[in-house]
Amino acid sequence: MVTSAYVHIPFCLSKCRYCDFNSHAGLVDIHSGYIASLLKDIESSTQRLGQPLRTIYIGGGTPTLLPPQHLRAIIHALTESCGMASECEVTVEANPRTIDSGTLANMRLVGVNRLSIGVQSMDNTALRVLGRAHEAEDAAAALQLARERGFHNVSVDLIYGIPGQSLRDIYDDVEHVILLGPEHVSAYELTVEEGTPLAVDIAEGRLRMPDTEMVSTAYDLVGEALSRAGYEHYEVSSYAKPGFRSRHNQVYWRNEPHYGFGAGAWGYVDGVRTRRIPDPRGYIEALEAGLDPVESTEELRGRALLAETLMLGLRMLDGVDLDSLVARGMPDARREFPQQIDKLIQDGLVDLAGSVLKPSYRGLRVLNDVVLEFFSTSEKDTSTPM
Repeated sequence: MVTSAYVHIPFCLSKCRYCDFNSHAGLVDIHSGYIASLLKDIESSTQRLGQPLRTIYIGGGTPTLLPPQHLRAIIHALTESCGMASECEVTVEANPRTIDSGTLANMRLVGVNRLSIGVQSMDNTALRVLGRAHEAEDAAAALQLARERGFHNVSVDLIYGIPGQSLRDIYDDVEHVILLGPEHVSAYELTVEEGTPLAVDIAEGRLRMPDTEMVSTAYDLVGEALSRAGYEHYEVSSYAKPGFRSRHNQVYWRNEPHYGFGAGAWGYVDGVRTRRIPDPRGYIEALEAGLDPVESTEELRGRALLAETLMLGLRMLDGVDLDSLVARGMPDARREFPQQIDKLIQDGLVDLAGSVLKPSYRGLRVLNDVVLEFFSTSEKDTSTPM
């Protein structure tokens, strides 16, 4: 049963210096062709299964670069192909500099009810290090405009551990975000991806990353500040006011089915994970030629599927109900991984209460080590290239 859809818009104002996502600055000449191909992808791939969509997430890139009629066409195509539940959560990612009153009003008219704004920092020096195409003042103005245009569910992305940041800078950042009052905050430690301009600057000594102890302290600092402000820490990097958890992201963390449309988008339907052609021009060419835009597929079974589901589920503080996984046709983790679970419990990294396996706070902090306990013992030959 598929009740969620992700749509990828790979276009940006500019490429951030830390970014290795499938996003491209410029390419204005193919925007219209890309949307036409995207609509073909949606219409040819979906099935009416009697279950309307409960979450839609339009990400990127910067979807708010698109004119309102393109967002309207995407949502209309999804509604026509799949149906949309009356309470559907419809999220659109936005760069603060691409938000104005008219854009927000039009998004509301086409059914968008949740914004995810890439603030990243409220300090202009940090924003310049990241190569962001906005300033702190733009972020504050964007949230204010969103409120004025009737958005009552706004998420903000925040990055910490930026070269040159002190703990005081990080504390000021999170307090500033709290004053802006978003319903949801995603706070990420900066990851330096190989081949990005930021990685080159660090390798050549022009910038220096904070040490690991400082970043670890920052994780605690961010969480404590948000908790004091009434945010619930519900996933490794996610904090929400009561009732405002990201419903769409929880589909990923529970390893549940979802459609994926657009260049480089991942989908997971009928037990098969697919990735579409990542190059926007190649994606367009495939659909214009009547070809399947899927680049690769993978089917996970047995222990491999169980291990992946545990890996994703243990990102959430609610943990994983092992009985529910058995009901979904997976092996019983208590029989498949008894030694691993016992070791994690003894090390204080997880707790098992009845059938629910939950990470401890310490377990969240060393999540990669927890995950390795499952992946190092899962069968290597249970993922089948299609």
